[in-house]
Amino acid sequence: MIWNGKGKKTPPSYDEEVFEANFSEFWESQECDDLNWVLYDLIKAAYAAGYRTAGKEPPEYRRKVRTSFTVVEREKG
Repeated sequence: MIWNGKGKKTPPSYDEEVFEANFSEFWESQECDDLNWVLYDLIKAAYAAGYRTAGKEPPEYRRKVRTSFTVVEREKG
């Protein structure tokens, strides 16, 4: 372990800039967007299962809007 200058220990192979660049690329990808919807659907299925376990019918839900987590910066001009 080494100190990263911010008071935290990090593994010697960890490069914060490389990690952030790779994570940002993934975060803005269609793959990440699709995975977010998979997680959303899993959570909604678990929620509905809880309703059914309690003997009730869960409320109907539909995805109303597909959002993107990409932030677009505009040029100042």
